[in-house]
Amino acid sequence: MNLRSLLAVWMGKGLVMATRVAGRGGTTLPGVVARKVAPDLLRHLSAQPQQGVIAVTGTNGKTTTAKMLSSVYEAAGHQVAHNRAGANLITGVTTAFLQASNWTGQVSQTAGLMEIDEATMPQACREIRPRAAVVTNFFRDQLDRYGELEHTVNFVGRGLEHLAKGGRAALNADDPNCSRLGERGGVNPLYSGIEDEDVGSLEMTQTADAKHCIRCGHPYEYRVFYYAHLGKYRCPKCGDERPRPEVYVDRIWDVDARGSSLHVVTPAGDFEARLQIPGLYNVYNALGAVAGAAAMGVDLKAIQQGLEATTSGFGRMELIRMKDRDVFMALVKNPAGFNSVIQTVMQAGARKNIV
Repeated sequence: MNLRSLLAVWMGKGLVMATRVAGRGGTTLPGVVARKVAPDLLRHLSAQPQQGVIAVTGTNGKTTTAKMLSSVYEAAGHQVAHNRAGANLITGVTTAFLQASNWTGQVSQTAGLMEIDEATMPQACREIRPRAAVVTNFFRDQLDRYGELEHTVNFVGRGLEHLAKGGRAALNADDPNCSRLGERGGVNPLYSGIEDEDVGSLEMTQTADAKHCIRCGHPYEYRVFYYAHLGKYRCPKCGDERPRPEVYVDRIWDVDARGSSLHVVTPAGDFEARLQIPGLYNVYNALGAVAGAAAMGVDLKAIQQGLEATTSGFGRMELIRMKDRDVFMALVKNPAGFNSVIQTVMQAGARKNIV
């Protein structure tokens, strides 16, 4: 590491400490300043973890999927450099690696795990060169920043073109906009999806952002809907259809307000796991974490243990005990997420007070 990069590390880590003392969190400013001093700093820091870096992106579920992956890595005995605070722009990612490094710019963690904003993917992947990337789904979200959904998909697709040599993209097969990224040149896809049709519906019961074929524009026909436009789809006009997933859940049971039980199948074998986070959308988050971990070569036992150890993140169906009451706090940021949370809340048969 040259003197300029070392100076950036000192300034960045100093600002991390100062902003924390000031009660400001310190997730963005250190990265802003460090990048001005040494624009290549993130390349130097992110190249150090021996197991490489895995990126997590998509509209909904990034934070929860990354939290699951972090638990999986810990179960596998790895120390992880991770932007746990959720600062997922390029400055926040830089800050996360600054926090992971020592004062000489050495990163001791064996793996990197970064949640990355969709629009940041091209730049972040050029600098980090992840060994794998997980793409959760695509919904209309923050239109003031992204514009139409096509732009968001293209941002992520451009990022996937910069994965490390031999890197894999873990893609949601049940989302047409997500699965089509596997057709881009240079992308090596690993598809995941739900095969248990009993948990789905024959009719679309929520708002959808991908009703028409991405190839010819004809309306898709669905064998089953899981939520919104996620399901088993096929275009009757051109034949475009959902790719067969290599990582999938073929049985879901004991679904309640506290989680669900799953039977998961991967190319390396299968296992059962009990999720501590409720909702079908969290089954998708778990599938993304499994596919991402499989792409990185993590042992199945560690994947199972990591999934079962993961609890809700702040506000994401978080269970809070208040005297004699159980309070669930649910974060929603767009129509698809709101519908999914409502569906999950209504699955619980007991009387509920909703605020």
